[in-house]
Amino acid sequence: MENLKYWTITRSGSTMSATFDEVAWRKDQSAQKSEQVKRGMRKRAEKGLPTGAVPLGYVLLREGERTWVEVDPATAPLIREMFDLAASGKHSLRQILAAMTEKGLQSRKGAALGVSALRWLLRNPFYLGQVRFRDQAHSGGHAPLVDRQTFEHTDRALVRRRKR
Repeated sequence: MENLKYWTITRSGSTMSATFDEVAWRKDQSAQKSEQVKRGMRKRAEKGLPTGAVPLGYVLLREGERTWVEVDPATAPLIREMFDLAASGKHSLRQILAAMTEKGLQSRKGAALGVSALRWLLRNPFYLGQVRFRDQAHSGGHAPLVDRQTFEHTDRALVRRRKR
């Protein structure tokens, strides 16, 4: 049984052979790497650092081994205004998106934002000064862009709009 090999096609389209023992070893290595990555992400969140890209309104800065998040002076005022418009409950997401696009808000790559991206931004607790990882909130090491009341008003307005 040890000498049996099977053939598979890799993502790049080439063929590869491996014994069953090699396959088991590779699966084990993959599981170990996955756990290491999750552990590293959890530690970052516990330190108040983002586990992925920082949302619009913030910049990630690095100096040597030190990493921190600061408010982006160019986009933070637009993010605050976006939350204020949403919290008022008087504007649809498309209206808010049009207003923010007109004022120059765009993705980090320079593309226009879509409604789903806007909704994601408005529901992101990072703007409250929190970092989330696996449904756990950690106090972030960054300044919040919106206060809890505005965030909660925004959330309620989004829920009301979805029920219509």
